[in-house]
Amino acid sequence: MFYEIFLVAAIGLIPGYLLASLDKRLGGMERLAMSFVLSFIVFGGFGLFLHMLGVPLIYSLASIIPVVAFVLYKKTKVDFRPNFKKHRYLLVILAAAFILRFSLQFLFPTPLAGDSSFHMDLGRTFTTDDWFEVNAIDSFWSPIKFPFPEDYRPPFFNFILGFFYNIFGTSFYISKMVNVLMGVLVIIPTYLIAKKIGGERVALVAAALIAFNPIIMGHSFESEVRLTTVYMALTSIYFFMKGRDYWNYVGILTGLLYITHYAPGTILILSYLAYFFLTDRKQILTRQFFTMFALMLLVTSPWLARNYVIYGDPLYSSSRSVIFVSAFDQVFSFDKPTFGEFVEWATTHPGDYLFTKATNLYRALFPLPFQAVQDNFFMNWDPTTNLNLVLNPMSMVITMPIMIFALYYLLKSLGRTITEKNFLAIYIIIGFALSLLLWNTRTTFTYNFLFPQAFVLAILGVAFLEKLRPHMRKIVYVAIIILLLVQIPTYAIRSNIKADYAQSWINQNTGVDDVIMARWTNIHILNLATDRKILSIPFEDADTVINFGRQHNASYIMIDQLDLDLRKFTIEDMNQRLELAHVYKIAEPGFSRERANTYYIFRI
Repeated sequence: MFYEIFLVAAIGLIPGYLLASLDKRLGGMERLAMSFVLSFIVFGGFGLFLHMLGVPLIYSLASIIPVVAFVLYKKTKVDFRPNFKKHRYLLVILAAAFILRFSLQFLFPTPLAGDSSFHMDLGRTFTTDDWFEVNAIDSFWSPIKFPFPEDYRPPFFNFILGFFYNIFGTSFYISKMVNVLMGVLVIIPTYLIAKKIGGERVALVAAALIAFNPIIMGHSFESEVRLTTVYMALTSIYFFMKGRDYWNYVGILTGLLYITHYAPGTILILSYLAYFFLTDRKQILTRQFFTMFALMLLVTSPWLARNYVIYGDPLYSSSRSVIFVSAFDQVFSFDKPTFGEFVEWATTHPGDYLFTKATNLYRALFPLPFQAVQDNFFMNWDPTTNLNLVLNPMSMVITMPIMIFALYYLLKSLGRTITEKNFLAIYIIIGFALSLLLWNTRTTFTYNFLFPQAFVLAILGVAFLEKLRPHMRKIVYVAIIILLLVQIPTYAIRSNIKADYAQSWINQNTGVDDVIMARWTNIHILNLATDRKILSIPFEDADTVINFGRQHNASYIMIDQLDLDLRKFTIEDMNQRLELAHVYKIAEPGFSRERANTYYIFRI
């Protein structure tokens, strides 16, 4: 139960640390920051080669041997005690962050977020011969077939999970071990960037803020992609700020970021291009820029080639059409929205368009006492159910004082000469601008697009805070500590048990070849728990849904009470058309309230 985390850390860090040690320019923390990425470039490259030969991924572990041999051949003295005296306070923070995350993850035996099951389902495909093909269909804008070649969730994080699943077996526990490690690793580039901005004291305070922040800590209790995204984005930014001689690392990290999470990867690439455009455009003609671009293309090329073979488009992703969506139910309808339809909606509903942009910007930063269901708002002051109050806004993630100081620091930097140091301002502005421009339904895009920016804002806020007079600084720090302590109940509230999705009924009453239709948020959970083929229910009328199910040989359709608000049909509509096979009632205990739901299971 305990040895796995140490093996995950050793396998994920040691080969990369040995390789990073070959670069004599890198300090100990810089080597540690690059270690995980370099390890998985080795495992990924070797694993892909073996996969093409039909050899299971687990044998890519053997690549550790040539790495060690190569480093020894180079006769590099590797010191695993990187300036212990110099970094003793940071090492204490890292150790405390690890102990907290590893200890607390035992309180969360099941995933709280739907994306956790999504990534576990995709990760386990790397234990098979059919990488990145799942028996769960969640997009109607790509060719619909079983197994489904996933197109809009890029592969790198899922490959990391799959690599460890090959060693330890597929489990939520191993998924959490990866994110416990990532939750510690993100502290290192946070420290390095903050030190470059404001010195050692700012760096240590920023590192501590990230290390002991309950909301950020909570992402180590999931198998989501967020922490890996932040780790690669911040490490890339640090080496970019360090100077053009380190842009080879920028190319590797940015390429991997793109094939980890499209949106943050695109935002970072555009931020770099904006920086070149606003400063010295001649830099794009330098050898360092071409090296950076070539490495970025190299690490993304296997995924781009795969997309070209399957879809005829290396950059294909069905999620590209989401930017033309003006209402959430369009995402799961058959008709792919077009640019012309979006322009028509925006010009005929300018009030809705502008109001959506304004509210999205506000609640990305600050809490709002309402929720949106199918783009309809209703007031909700209950923090146990309204995540807009407790989890989604950046001011709740990094605390309100840090947010306010960061925004002030950001505004002040706009009038200064643009340098690598205030590249951070460009990165934040580009991120918010793209998120606002491209997302046209009412949502909070803190985690989808801008989670790395939250860490950057934390760094800027601490840098400004350290310029205050000592007595004022102490008062603000006390307020921040109180706010961080107040965040702790957030995860106690979230820890309501969510383990029953009627999978026991499916396992007992359906065959392994049956196709089950279910709500899109549940399909990967059900695929993991039952190994049945799961098909999303489209946002269409009853007859269209039934015909679609029959077209794809569905045996059952599961409609739950919580999902009916988003549907164009009712239970009565289905009762008139189909045979009701079972009514499955759920009543699970929770910290704040019982979780109740009812699944109506119809035979098609």
